Order: sequence, then structure tokens, then C-alpha cells
Amino acid sequence: FPVTIAIREDHSKQNGLKIGSEKILILFGSNTGTSELIAEKISEQATKNGYHSILAPMDEYSENFTSFKNVIIVTSSYEGKPPRNARKFMKALENLQSESIKGMKYAIFGCGNTDWAHTYQAVPKLIDNLLKRNGGMPILERGEGNARDNFMLDFESWNEKMWKLITLKAPN
Repeated sequence: FPVTIAIREDHSKQNGLKIGSEKILILFGSNTGTSELIAEKISEQATKNGYHSILAPMDEYSENFTSFKNVIIVTSSYEGKPPRNARKFMKALENLQSESIKGMKYAIFGCGNTDWAHTYQAVPKLIDNLLKRNGGMPILERGEGNARDNFMLDFESWNEKMWKLITLKAPN
């Protein structure tokens, strides 16, 4: 289900993040659909801002996500393990060679629930650490949505910060 959305002609730069007509890969790992819905919102915002985005489950890009310069990942953890559609991606990420994604700019939003405190955000944290270890550069701090609290407010705040850093345009 990769969905190609729009292309932006402007090649502007903000905080060193050049997107312009480059692709933004937006990946989700989800068993219940929450991460997918959040990723869809991000993809819609990318379209509104005129970017070319690709939206897909994490496993669909487990073999070639390293070819992208700009990646946004939305995922959850299930008892500390990745969602069903993110398992191959996680294995590929764990097997990366050092510095193999040097220069990749990324953002991560983790979906979770603090009722499972000892595994809360385990997969998003691991992805963040592995991307950094292999040369990735975070656009902003990893976001955390807590279903036990105000999940959508957590997401909206993180999403607004991310788009300001990418485009100088906050989402509507």
C-alpha cells in the first residue's frame, strides 16, 4: 500500500532539513490501527504542505528504508515487542552496519499506554537508539502518546513542533 501523494517544487531548507521535492517516507507499526491513523494524519499534513510522501506499514520498507533521506515513524509496542507489521523492519534495523544511514533525518512518534509501565514506549525508544547509533539525525525529540492520558494532545503538540522544524508552517 505505498501511497504517493504530492511533489513540492520549492527546495527550501529549515534547520538543515532539506525536503523540497525529496520524498518523505512515513512508516507505521500498528496492531490496533492507532499508529496507522496518526501516520495518515502526518501524511495528509505533508500533502497540505506540498511534499511528496509515501505512507506504508514498516515491514513494506524493511529492505529499502535506508535509501530515504527523510523518514517519519509512528509505532507502538506490544508487551515490549513490535507490532505484527513492523517485525521484519525491526530485524533489518537491528542488523544495520554502523553509519549506514548517516545523514538520514528522522522523527518518531510512539503510541503507548503507561498501564504497561515496564514496556511503555519500548519499541519507539529502541528504534530511536538504533537510528542514532547508525548515523541518523533526529529532527526533534521522540514524541510519546499516552492512551492513559491525553493522547491526541500529546500527538498534536509533537506534530506541530515537527512541522515547524520542517517547513516553518504549523499544521492547521
